[in-house]
Amino acid sequence: MSIRYSIVQRKNLLDLSAPEKYYLRAKSVGKIDRDYLIKDMLRYVSLTAEEASAALNYLLEAVPRFLKLGFYVNLGKLGSFKATLNSEGSDTMEEATSDKVKRIRIRFTCGKELKDEINRGSLEKFPE
Repeated sequence: MSIRYSIVQRKNLLDLSAPEKYYLRAKSVGKIDRDYLIKDMLRYVSLTAEEASAALNYLLEAVPRFLKLGFYVNLGKLGSFKATLNSEGSDTMEEATSDKVKRIRIRFTCGKELKDEINRGSLEKFPE
């Protein structure tokens, strides 16, 4: 299995007078959805389709629920999720209120084992 890539030419946004350079960019070969994950799961674990679906549904419901409660959600080798806030600055502590929040983001940090597994993979140039 290989991670496919293409080559793109880009400007240096920090120095627009610098010459453009070529960079490798990972290319997707498609999207895997929830139903495909369940079918694939059934090939590797001894669950029924209903059990696999229930397990995945639970995970998709539980992660946001625990993030909303203020927890950091660690999924072992897969990685972890946490909620982060982006807010406007305030001059005083009293002015720093929840209405200053511009956006709430979910940050996913890949687990070391997953990262190492991907890094052991090979690369393949995507046919243009």
